[in-house]
Amino acid sequence: MSSKGQKRLKGVVVCRPFIYGNVAIELIPKKQDHTHEWTVFVKSCDGSDLSHIFEKVEIKLHETFFNSNRVLKNPPYKVTETGWGEFEVIIKLHFPACSAEKPISLYHMLKLYPPESQAATWPKNKQIFSDPTEEFFEILLANKGPGLPVTVGSEHPFSKQTVFPINFIYTHIPGLELELSESKLLDEALLKTRDQQKEYRTQLETMEKRIDQLRSEIAILETQSR
Repeated sequence: MSSKGQKRLKGVVVCRPFIYGNVAIELIPKKQDHTHEWTVFVKSCDGSDLSHIFEKVEIKLHETFFNSNRVLKNPPYKVTETGWGEFEVIIKLHFPACSAEKPISLYHMLKLYPPESQAATWPKNKQIFSDPTEEFFEILLANKGPGLPVTVGSEHPFSKQTVFPINFIYTHIPGLELELSESKLLDEALLKTRDQQKEYRTQLETMEKRIDQLRSEIAILETQSR
């Protein structure tokens, strides 16, 4: 007979949205034959902590990279490297032992060109826990995201009258309100990233102009010293 903590709650579904993907910045000047610095990541849509959901995250890079299989046991779940080519990254998500959930693998094509379209490649994902164990359900409830109630009310915690907004829902089919909330969070994240990319590009252009200016000044000094 299973212990109380491992007993599954039939009919209960917990949904948690997250995004994964990469951002890349062109290196100026280039680092040997490397043209870009990039970061592969897994994160929540609203910036909340996901360590209660993931026991660890494995990010497998191209075999030519040193220690190509990176294991991340604590957030932030990201890997930053430099390179010149695009390739498929395998992201493996491991859940806590108390969840009794098997690991899942995600596949992401690392994108370097063009920088403006990188955010569009970030998949919108919803991790769905069907019939979670009692122990894992308590962990999910204790680590609620923004907008979630502190308690589930005076009724039975798994009552159909209980409503969990945004990223925690008790239903077999996620409703329209949940979809709209998740879409809004994703849109805000994408806009923020695009603004950051524009800012980085402006900084790079300023640096390029300054480098050209310094080169001209050096050339003048070399001419005068002859």
